[in-house]
Amino acid sequence: MTIFDHDSYKAFFLDWLHSQPKRGHGLLRKLAQVLRVHTTMLTHIFRGDSHLTIDQALTLARYVGLDEIETDYFMNLVQSERAASVECKRYFEAKIKLLRSKAVQLKERLGPKTELSEMDRARFYSDWTYSAANLLPAIEQFRTAPAIAEFLRISLPEAHKILQFLVAKGLSDEKNGKYGIGPVQTFLGKESPYTRPYLKSWRLRAMEQLHDQREEEVSFTNPVVISHADFDKVRELIISSIKQFSKISGPSPCEVLCCLNIDWVKVR
Repeated sequence: MTIFDHDSYKAFFLDWLHSQPKRGHGLLRKLAQVLRVHTTMLTHIFRGDSHLTIDQALTLARYVGLDEIETDYFMNLVQSERAASVECKRYFEAKIKLLRSKAVQLKERLGPKTELSEMDRARFYSDWTYSAANLLPAIEQFRTAPAIAEFLRISLPEAHKILQFLVAKGLSDEKNGKYGIGPVQTFLGKESPYTRPYLKSWRLRAMEQLHDQREEEVSFTNPVVISHADFDKVRELIISSIKQFSKISGPSPCEVLCCLNIDWVKVR
Protein backbone atom coordinates (compact mmCIF):
# COMPACT_ATOMS: atom_id res chain seq x y z
CA MET A 1 0.00 0.00 0.00
CA THR A 2 1.28 3.47 -0.91
CA ILE A 3 -0.31 6.88 -0.54
CA PHE A 4 -0.32 7.25 -4.33
CA ASP A 5 -2.97 4.53 -4.52
CA HIS A 6 -5.39 6.85 -2.73
CA ASP A 7 -7.51 9.82 -3.80
CA SER A 8 -8.47 10.64 -0.20
CA TYR A 9 -6.15 11.39 2.69
CA LYS A 10 -8.72 9.93 5.06
CA ALA A 11 -8.85 6.60 3.23
CA PHE A 12 -5.06 6.49 3.15
CA PHE A 13 -4.72 7.09 6.88
CA LEU A 14 -7.34 4.48 7.78
CA ASP A 15 -5.64 1.92 5.54
CA TRP A 16 -2.29 2.80 7.11
CA LEU A 17 -3.78 2.53 10.60
CA HIS A 18 -5.29 -0.91 9.94
CA SER A 19 -1.98 -2.15 8.47
CA GLN A 20 -0.16 -1.53 11.74
CA PRO A 21 0.34 -4.23 14.41
CA LYS A 22 -2.92 -5.10 16.16
CA ARG A 23 -4.68 -3.13 13.39
CA GLY A 24 -3.45 0.11 14.91
CA HIS A 25 -5.04 -0.39 18.30
CA GLY A 26 -4.01 2.51 20.53
CA LEU A 27 -2.33 4.51 17.76
CA LEU A 28 -5.28 6.89 17.33
CA ARG A 29 -4.94 7.89 20.98
CA LYS A 30 -1.20 8.48 20.54
CA LEU A 31 -1.82 10.53 17.42
CA ALA A 32 -4.38 12.63 19.28
CA GLN A 33 -1.70 13.43 21.85
CA VAL A 34 0.76 14.39 19.12
CA LEU A 35 -1.82 16.65 17.44
CA ARG A 36 -3.01 17.94 20.81
CA VAL A 37 -6.65 17.17 20.14
CA HIS A 38 -9.20 14.83 21.67
CA THR A 39 -9.55 11.35 20.17
CA THR A 40 -13.19 12.15 19.42
CA MET A 41 -12.06 14.95 17.13
CA LEU A 42 -9.96 12.50 15.08
CA THR A 43 -12.99 10.24 14.77
CA HIS A 44 -15.01 13.17 13.41
CA ILE A 45 -12.22 13.89 10.92
CA PHE A 46 -11.50 10.42 9.58
CA ARG A 47 -15.03 9.06 9.75
CA GLY A 48 -17.01 12.27 9.30
CA ASP A 49 -17.09 15.60 7.49
CA SER A 50 -14.44 17.46 9.48
CA HIS A 51 -10.92 17.95 8.12
CA LEU A 52 -7.37 18.27 9.35
CA THR A 53 -5.87 21.74 9.46
CA ILE A 54 -2.79 22.28 7.29
CA ASP A 55 -0.54 22.22 10.36
CA GLN A 56 -2.13 18.99 11.59
CA ALA A 57 -1.76 17.44 8.13
CA LEU A 58 1.98 18.10 8.07
CA THR A 59 2.42 16.68 11.58
CA LEU A 60 0.46 13.57 10.58
CA ALA A 61 2.55 13.11 7.42
CA ARG A 62 5.70 13.16 9.53
CA TYR A 63 4.12 10.84 12.10
CA VAL A 64 3.39 8.08 9.57
CA GLY A 65 6.85 8.46 8.00
CA LEU A 66 6.07 9.95 4.59
CA ASP A 67 9.03 11.16 2.55
CA GLU A 68 9.17 14.52 0.75
CA ILE A 69 7.13 13.72 -2.36
CA GLU A 70 4.65 11.60 -0.35
CA THR A 71 4.18 14.48 2.08
CA ASP A 72 3.58 16.87 -0.81
CA TYR A 73 0.97 14.47 -2.23
CA PHE A 74 -0.69 14.07 1.17
CA MET A 75 -0.85 17.84 1.75
CA ASN A 76 -2.46 18.36 -1.65
CA LEU A 77 -5.04 15.66 -0.88
CA VAL A 78 -5.94 17.56 2.28
CA GLN A 79 -6.14 20.87 0.40
CA SER A 80 -8.33 19.30 -2.26
CA GLU A 81 -10.78 17.89 0.25
CA ARG A 82 -10.86 21.16 2.19
CA ALA A 83 -11.46 23.25 -0.96
CA ALA A 84 -14.77 25.12 -0.93
CA SER A 85 -15.01 25.97 -4.63
CA VAL A 86 -14.96 23.73 -7.69
CA GLU A 87 -12.17 25.81 -9.24
CA CYS A 88 -9.97 25.45 -6.15
CA LYS A 89 -10.64 21.73 -5.95
CA ARG A 90 -9.69 21.27 -9.61
CA TYR A 91 -6.47 23.19 -9.01
CA PHE A 92 -5.32 20.77 -6.31
CA GLU A 93 -6.57 17.73 -8.23
CA ALA A 94 -4.28 18.73 -11.11
CA LYS A 95 -1.33 18.95 -8.72
CA ILE A 96 -2.26 15.55 -7.26
CA LYS A 97 -2.31 13.99 -10.75
CA LEU A 98 1.10 15.50 -11.53
CA LEU A 99 2.63 14.26 -8.26
CA ARG A 100 1.24 10.74 -8.82
CA SER A 101 2.84 10.65 -12.26
CA LYS A 102 6.15 11.88 -10.84
CA ALA A 103 6.01 9.23 -8.09
CA VAL A 104 5.52 6.45 -10.64
CA GLN A 105 8.59 7.63 -12.53
CA LEU A 106 10.65 7.72 -9.34
CA LYS A 107 9.48 4.25 -8.35
CA GLU A 108 10.50 2.85 -11.74
CA ARG A 109 13.92 4.46 -11.42
CA LEU A 110 14.65 3.71 -7.78
CA GLY A 111 12.72 0.49 -7.23
CA PRO A 112 10.08 -0.31 -4.60
CA LYS A 113 10.24 1.38 -1.18
CA THR A 114 9.44 -0.39 2.06
CA GLU A 115 8.47 1.62 5.09
CA LEU A 116 8.93 0.87 8.78
CA SER A 117 5.79 0.75 10.85
CA GLU A 118 5.38 3.02 13.84
CA MET A 119 6.19 0.14 16.18
CA ASP A 120 9.30 -0.78 14.17
CA ARG A 121 10.57 2.80 14.25
CA ALA A 122 10.04 2.88 18.00
CA ARG A 123 12.21 -0.21 18.39
CA PHE A 124 14.91 0.82 15.91
CA TYR A 125 15.44 4.26 17.45
CA SER A 126 15.23 3.09 21.05
CA ASP A 127 18.93 2.23 21.31
CA TRP A 128 22.13 3.08 19.42
CA THR A 129 23.01 -0.60 18.93
CA TYR A 130 20.27 -1.03 16.28
CA SER A 131 21.59 1.69 13.97
CA ALA A 132 25.18 0.63 14.71
CA ALA A 133 24.40 -2.99 13.77
CA ASN A 134 22.66 -1.65 10.65
CA LEU A 135 25.79 0.30 9.55
CA LEU A 136 28.61 -2.02 10.62
CA PRO A 137 28.17 -4.62 7.82
CA ALA A 138 29.27 -1.92 5.37
CA ILE A 139 32.75 -2.61 6.81
CA GLU A 140 34.06 -5.96 5.54
CA GLN A 141 35.36 -7.18 8.92
CA PHE A 142 31.98 -6.70 10.59
CA ARG A 143 29.72 -8.73 8.33
CA THR A 144 29.06 -11.61 10.74
CA ALA A 145 27.00 -11.74 13.93
CA PRO A 146 29.96 -12.70 16.18
CA ALA A 147 32.03 -9.77 14.87
CA ILE A 148 29.16 -7.35 15.39
CA ALA A 149 28.46 -8.70 18.87
CA GLU A 150 32.11 -8.31 19.86
CA PHE A 151 32.30 -4.76 18.52
CA LEU A 152 29.08 -3.69 20.25
CA ARG A 153 30.06 -5.58 23.44
CA ILE A 154 26.75 -7.42 23.57
CA SER A 155 25.98 -11.13 23.76
CA LEU A 156 25.75 -13.18 20.57
CA PRO A 157 22.03 -13.99 21.18
CA GLU A 158 21.34 -10.25 21.55
CA ALA A 159 23.23 -9.55 18.32
CA HIS A 160 21.23 -12.25 16.50
CA LYS A 161 18.00 -10.74 17.87
CA ILE A 162 18.91 -7.28 16.56
CA LEU A 163 20.12 -8.58 13.19
CA GLN A 164 17.04 -10.74 12.67
CA PHE A 165 14.89 -7.65 13.25
CA LEU A 166 16.95 -5.59 10.79
CA VAL A 167 16.75 -8.30 8.12
CA ALA A 168 13.00 -8.81 8.65
CA LYS A 169 12.41 -5.09 8.13
CA GLY A 170 14.65 -4.78 5.08
CA LEU A 171 17.22 -2.60 6.85
CA SER A 172 19.84 -5.34 6.44
CA ASP A 173 20.17 -8.41 4.26
CA GLU A 174 21.78 -11.77 5.02
CA LYS A 175 23.33 -14.47 2.85
CA ASN A 176 25.20 -17.50 4.16
CA GLY A 177 25.69 -15.92 7.57
CA LYS A 178 27.05 -12.64 6.21
CA TYR A 179 25.15 -9.38 6.56
CA GLY A 180 24.92 -6.29 4.40
CA ILE A 181 23.00 -3.04 4.11
CA GLY A 182 19.37 -3.62 3.05
CA PRO A 183 17.21 -1.61 0.63
CA VAL A 184 15.18 0.15 3.34
CA GLN A 185 16.41 3.50 4.63
CA THR A 186 15.23 5.38 7.69
CA PHE A 187 14.82 9.06 8.43
CA LEU A 188 14.03 10.71 11.73
CA GLY A 189 12.39 14.13 11.57
CA LYS A 190 12.86 16.77 14.23
CA GLU A 191 9.20 16.41 15.29
CA SER A 192 9.40 12.65 15.79
CA PRO A 193 8.80 11.37 19.33
CA TYR A 194 11.83 9.09 18.84
CA THR A 195 14.34 11.88 18.15
CA ARG A 196 15.18 12.56 21.79
CA PRO A 197 15.84 8.94 22.87
CA TYR A 198 17.81 8.29 19.66
CA LEU A 199 20.08 11.32 20.12
CA LYS A 200 20.45 10.56 23.82
CA SER A 201 21.52 6.96 23.24
CA TRP A 202 24.33 7.96 20.84
CA ARG A 203 25.48 10.81 23.08
CA LEU A 204 25.63 8.50 26.08
CA ARG A 205 27.70 6.06 24.03
CA ALA A 206 30.13 8.86 23.13
CA MET A 207 30.35 9.92 26.79
CA GLU A 208 31.25 6.37 27.81
CA GLN A 209 34.41 6.70 25.71
CA LEU A 210 35.62 9.97 27.26
CA HIS A 211 37.82 8.11 29.77
CA ASP A 212 39.70 6.48 26.89
CA GLN A 213 39.64 9.17 24.24
CA ARG A 214 42.21 8.91 21.48
CA GLU A 215 44.36 11.75 20.24
CA GLU A 216 42.58 12.01 16.87
CA GLU A 217 39.14 12.24 18.51
CA VAL A 218 37.50 15.55 19.45
CA SER A 219 35.14 16.45 22.28
CA PHE A 220 34.28 20.09 22.86
CA THR A 221 32.16 21.89 25.42
CA ASN A 222 32.23 25.65 25.79
CA PRO A 223 29.39 27.45 27.59
CA VAL A 224 29.30 31.12 26.58
CA VAL A 225 27.18 34.26 26.95
CA ILE A 226 26.53 35.93 23.59
CA SER A 227 23.92 38.00 21.75
CA HIS A 228 20.85 36.51 20.07
CA ALA A 229 22.20 37.64 16.69
CA ASP A 230 25.53 35.88 17.24
CA PHE A 231 23.69 32.76 18.40
CA ASP A 232 22.04 32.66 14.95
CA LYS A 233 25.42 33.17 13.25
CA VAL A 234 26.92 30.17 15.04
CA ARG A 235 23.83 28.13 14.18
CA GLU A 236 24.28 28.89 10.46
CA LEU A 237 27.96 28.01 10.77
CA ILE A 238 27.08 24.62 12.25
CA ILE A 239 24.46 23.95 9.57
CA SER A 240 27.01 24.79 6.87
CA SER A 241 29.50 22.42 8.49
CA ILE A 242 26.91 19.64 8.62
CA LYS A 243 26.26 20.06 4.89
CA GLN A 244 29.99 19.77 4.21
CA PHE A 245 30.13 16.73 6.50
CA SER A 246 27.38 15.05 4.45
CA LYS A 247 29.26 15.70 1.20
CA ILE A 248 32.37 14.04 2.66
CA SER A 249 30.75 11.13 4.52
CA GLY A 250 28.32 10.13 1.74
CA PRO A 251 30.84 8.86 -0.85
CA SER A 252 33.55 7.96 1.69
CA PRO A 253 34.78 4.30 1.71
CA CYS A 254 33.38 2.29 4.64
CA GLU A 255 36.30 1.67 7.00
CA VAL A 256 35.29 2.79 10.50
CA LEU A 257 32.02 3.45 12.35
CA CYS A 258 31.87 7.04 13.63
CA CYS A 259 29.30 9.32 15.21
CA LEU A 260 29.07 13.11 14.95
CA ASN A 261 27.36 14.75 17.92
CA ILE A 262 26.75 18.52 17.86
CA ASP A 263 24.69 20.48 20.36
CA TRP A 264 24.20 24.23 20.10
CA VAL A 265 21.43 25.24 22.48
CA LYS A 266 20.24 28.13 24.57
CA VAL A 267 20.48 26.88 28.15
CA ARG A 268 17.12 27.23 29.87
